[in-house]
Amino acid sequence: GRSSMAAWMGVEERAETLRSTAEELVGEDELLPLLHGNPSPVCLDSFEPSVSGRVNIWQGVGKVINVNKMVRAGCRVKMLIADQRTGLDSSEIRAAGRHAIEVWKALGMSSDGVEFLWCSEETSRRAHEYWPLVMGISRNHRVGWLASLHADPENVKCNQLLEPIMKCADILFLEADICQMGVDRREVSMMARGYCTHIGSENKPIFLLHRILYSFS
Repeated sequence: GRSSMAAWMGVEERAETLRSTAEELVGEDELLPLLHGNPSPVCLDSFEPSVSGRVNIWQGVGKVINVNKMVRAGCRVKMLIADQRTGLDSSEIRAAGRHAIEVWKALGMSSDGVEFLWCSEETSRRAHEYWPLVMGISRNHRVGWLASLHADPENVKCNQLLEPIMKCADILFLEADICQMGVDRREVSMMARGYCTHIGSENKPIFLLHRILYSFS
């Protein structure tokens, strides 16, 4: 199982296994101290289903490789299925999310140490915690800066302004020690760590940022 695999790996080897999943680390100096103090850190990854139900090669094979490495390094992996996309049929999104889970299992994703969470369920169950966190993060960032994160800042919509805030809130809400994310989401890592500084929290999440192969589908 997960704990037995990590038991024979030293902290340095566990850290190297985690580093191998990323092109860039945000908070790299904090990785070894975290692993020394926590044998089973929470590592958050996420997946945004599409109505087509298609899972491209990165979303399939890439996630399985990285998740299995995180499990091998002793992490408790939370895979968050982002099923709250505005304007899309919730039942279709749910079906696409369930399909992705079956694809990952068929490709050999570890069943030990991986928990699948639905964003809609988690945020509804603890709405009294989640939405105040979203508001707190929102107050910490200017609208102009949030708009600048998008390709067309002049025509950005409100839901697009909220997107990075909610991704940031997901990470802090689920108390992730480590977060897997594409390099195109680097600003979310900075927002999450910056907000931790703002509220005086020393438990800043570490980010493993990877390249995503969009060209394969």
